[in-house]
Amino acid sequence: MQMIDTGDVKVHVDVRGPEDGPAVVFSNSLGTDFRLWDKILPQLPETLRIVRYDKRGHGLTSCPRGPYGMGQ
Repeated sequence: MQMIDTGDVKVHVDVRGPEDGPAVVFSNSLGTDFRLWDKILPQLPETLRIVRYDKRGHGLTSCPRGPYGMGQ
């Protein structure tokens, strides 16, 4: 797990699996964090590149003061 600094927010991400594997991105619902997918990951093929992240203000991703635009 790592933090990616986009300049205005630090995004908590988890990337696992082979770098050349087909990527699957898991985006959690509002009010949850990427741990929502924990029970599903062991059931997936190990050949997949799994990307999970916490949305702004969720989990360990930061939540700087607004206002925010659609591009953010």
